[in-house]
Amino acid sequence: MKSYRLLIISILALTIFSCNRPIRYDLIVENAAIFDTKTGEVTTGKTILIIGDSIVGIINSDEPVRTKKVVDADGRLVTPGNIDTHINFEKAIYNTHKNADNHPKILTNFYRSKCSKNYLPYGITTIVDMTKDFNWASQMVKWQANPKFSDLIVAYTFSDIEQSSKSIDVLLSDLSSIGVNHIYISNDKNTSLTKNIIEMASQKEIDVFIKPKNSFSDNNYINIEYIY
Repeated sequence: MKSYRLLIISILALTIFSCNRPIRYDLIVENAAIFDTKTGEVTTGKTILIIGDSIVGIINSDEPVRTKKVVDADGRLVTPGNIDTHINFEKAIYNTHKNADNHPKILTNFYRSKCSKNYLPYGITTIVDMTKDFNWASQMVKWQANPKFSDLIVAYTFSDIEQSSKSIDVLLSDLSSIGVNHIYISNDKNTSLTKNIIEMASQKEIDVFIKPKNSFSDNNYINIEYIY
C-alpha cells in the first residue's frame, strides 16, 4: 500500500513539475520596438518569442524567459521578414519601374496625389520611399511639411556601392543639406565600405535602413529583413 501511495505521489509531483516548467523558445528578439497597428503607437522594451518559424508571443523585455538563442534589437523597430516596409514612388505612379533618366524633372501635386490615392483610402497615412533619384529626393523631401496627402519619408537608396568613401561622404553631405535624413542600403557585398557608410551617415545624423545579407550579419549585424 505504501509503495502504491509513493507511486501516486511521484506521478502527481512529476505532473505538477511538467505543467509549471517554462517553455524554452528557439529564439527571442529582446529590447525591440513594436508597432501596434490597432493603436498606431510604437511600444518599446519588448521581447519577441519565436518557436520554429513562427512568432508565438510578445512580452516585456524584463520578463524572464528560457531560449536557445538571443538577438538584441537594441531599441530598433522590428518587423517580420515578410513585410516590405517601403514603396517605390515610380511604381506608385507608373505601376512599373523606370530609369531615373526617364523620370519627370518636376514632380507636381498631380504625381503626389496619384501616389497618395494608392494608400490613403486604406488608412495608410505615412509611406517611405527608397528613391535612387537625387533630383526627386530634393523635391519630395519638401512635401513632408504638407499634410494634405500621405506623408512621405524620403530615404535615398545605395543599391550598388561602388563609389569611394570620399565620394559617398560628399553625397551624404549633399543629402543632408537638402533635408534627407534617411538612407537605405540594399547591397552589402563590400562589407567594410558598408560599415563606413553607416559611420559617416551617423556622424551627419542620417538614419540608416539596411537589408543585410548573411555575409553582413556575420560581422555582428542582425540578419532581419530591415533594420532601422
